[in-house]
Amino acid sequence: MTRSRQRSGGGSMKISTSHLKRIIHEELFYREFRREGLELEEAKKAKDERISRKIAYLMDKEGKPRDQAVAIAHSMEERGELE
Repeated sequence: MTRSRQRSGGGSMKISTSHLKRIIHEELFYREFRREGLELEEAKKAKDERISRKIAYLMDKEGKPRDQAVAIAHSMEERGELE
């Protein structure tokens, strides 16, 4: 088979087993990396929502000034007291 025929797709493409394994490994790594990134993003959103709800509660129900409510909410989140 001539080179021009191989380049044009006329021949079969061969790939070594080690190269194929590397490609598969990279793809799996990328998918895991992306999944973990999405999970972290969801966790961050949930954390932000907990803090926001607590800030609103402290300001509306307990009459705390905004800066104090923010500090209290963040402190409670760090201690794992917010749900």
